[in-house]
Amino acid sequence: MLCPFSHLSDNMKSMGMDKIGEIYQEYLPRYKSKISQFQPDKLKQLIQKAIEEARLNYDKLTNPKTLSLQTYVFGWVREVVDQDFTKLRLKEKADYPDRFSGYHSIGRVLLGYLSSTKYFEQIVLNPTSDQKIYSGSIEERSKKWSSLKLPVKKIERRFKELVKTKTQLAKDDGYSNYVEVRLNQYKISKRIYSDFLENIDKAIDYCNQNLPQDSDLPDWFYAKFNLPCFICRMKTFPFESLDQVFNFVAKHYPILDKYKEKIQIEFTTEGPPNIRYIKEMDHFRIILNKNDNLRHQSISLVHELSHTVSFLQDFKRNIDWVEPGKYQDEKEAYQIEFKFLQKASVDLYQARLGDILLTFRRVLFEIEIYNQPEQDLAKLYAQTFNRCFKQAKQIANLLYVIDEGIVMRPLSNLSHAIACENVLSKRLSDVI
Repeated sequence: MLCPFSHLSDNMKSMGMDKIGEIYQEYLPRYKSKISQFQPDKLKQLIQKAIEEARLNYDKLTNPKTLSLQTYVFGWVREVVDQDFTKLRLKEKADYPDRFSGYHSIGRVLLGYLSSTKYFEQIVLNPTSDQKIYSGSIEERSKKWSSLKLPVKKIERRFKELVKTKTQLAKDDGYSNYVEVRLNQYKISKRIYSDFLENIDKAIDYCNQNLPQDSDLPDWFYAKFNLPCFICRMKTFPFESLDQVFNFVAKHYPILDKYKEKIQIEFTTEGPPNIRYIKEMDHFRIILNKNDNLRHQSISLVHELSHTVSFLQDFKRNIDWVEPGKYQDEKEAYQIEFKFLQKASVDLYQARLGDILLTFRRVLFEIEIYNQPEQDLAKLYAQTFNRCFKQAKQIANLLYVIDEGIVMRPLSNLSHAIACENVLSKRLSDVI
């Protein structure tokens, strides 16, 4: 097939037009299927403009640059096209009626958002948040929960309505269910997802068998008013500061030291820890949660630095920051993180597996509710906990109603859970 950019200037051709043509062919079907009255020439013009912007901005970047001009251009183009497609898709939802109902699609999106807001207006905005519920003695936690006097049945009904709304939105958009939306977003194939469902219990068993051998666990450790944390129970912790964490990781991955000035660490009180490559500055921005204690900030920093190492290694192989997708990014990060944790402290690696089980629990619960919302959710929340923590014996657990992530960011940890399962299953197969 003739490259649609063969007519460009020599400067632009030097960017690698065959790869640019592949990006164009990758996104073209998405535009055609989702954007009405789409004109391919507009996509070509968008890409040509993005190429020139990337080339000009690359010249302004400080040395040492983390990636080559070609890789930088590829990533810039992908990011620009992704953002453009998302913007047009949202406009499409606003401008065209949903063929399955009398409402505009954007109205259904707003319905989902407003349902989330109404769901949480009595919880998230209440001074007693989920973090406060899980603090203090177990007796105090129970009292805090009772003092909320939440209309649980009403909240559960709203929650199920929200799940059904998101499911219908997914179907209106051509997906079979909402899980499939996330699989597509994170570039997770159906085969990988199927393997996850088949092998997840083996990964759960591995985690349970390798949890810290703590003979002094309180009898309420696996009770509903506690989120089991082996990291906080460690008698000693290998790091005393985040600087020490960075230096220790950099000792094993010297590439971090080379680009140390291009790694920014910031703190927020909202949202989970994350990392983003800032293309305009050729920087990595790591966000940590200010409310976490040093131990959990350290674990988060290790994970985000593992992402940084993975990105830098990909850049050396001419792979940009957008192409692999979130699942592949998480898989590579966990491979690096687990190896590093075992070098730093076997006890820390084992304690970290408790966090992984909590991730598995949330995702398994979310998968179940989006497959079948009309069930006893308190019982399901307890069952998925017992499935992940073998010593637990919960019967019913209503505390899913204060988990903001489950409602506001459903299945946002799907890529993490599947990546973890994949990495742990590989470790199991290596042992066998």
